[in-house]
Amino acid sequence: MTGYIKKTRFLAFGMPAILPLIVFYEIMVKVQYREMILDVRNSAELFLKDFFAAFGLNDPIILLSIYITATGIAIYFARKSGYVFPRYYAIFLVVIESMVYAAFLGSVTRFITNQLLRLQTGLAEPLKELLPQILMAVSAGVYEEILFRLIMLGFLLLLLRQLMQSKRWLQIATAVFVSSVIFSVFHYASYEYFTWSSFTFRFVAGCILGLLFVHRGLAVAVYTHAFYDFFFFLQSGNH
Repeated sequence: MTGYIKKTRFLAFGMPAILPLIVFYEIMVKVQYREMILDVRNSAELFLKDFFAAFGLNDPIILLSIYITATGIAIYFARKSGYVFPRYYAIFLVVIESMVYAAFLGSVTRFITNQLLRLQTGLAEPLKELLPQILMAVSAGVYEEILFRLIMLGFLLLLLRQLMQSKRWLQIATAVFVSSVIFSVFHYASYEYFTWSSFTFRFVAGCILGLLFVHRGLAVAVYTHAFYDFFFFLQSGNH
């Protein structure tokens, strides 16, 4: 178990582990939501893609190639430092672990009850209704974690390591706090009005996801975020 926890924290594992989510999301958006793309896209995703589009890199294949290249670089340096990949079933353990974390972030009781009742009416229509929620959850899980945890929190951790001659826990606490505040504020960049309750909820969620990123790695943070959002959408009746 110690080996599993240690090995799945590495970017060399986390980046390829979330690649299936990215590919699934981009394909489904292309096929199902070509004309209604903003209905499922997340603000963090738009921010990242607009950034690359400013350099003329707006084709999904090119963006995917960049991500795969970055993944290859992460694997190369990890292998160079002696990293050994966990067994193939580690990804399934990560998914299960993330679902457990997501359950603690939001109640899934109503979700399970609703799904059991809806089975009586057949599967095709419920699955069709669930697709927008699945894609919105994947978009938030992947792109918000890449932007706020991998890029922003990762940068803050590197910066504070250079600036603060203090204990590691204080560097982590400061970086998680700052990135979580920005993560929460970012959600009001669109049409949503600010409230202290929603700000605090997202700030706390950002802290939890930030700590998961630091101690369990990118893959666990992404899958936890995606599962939580999916459970939340179902629980709130947003379908």
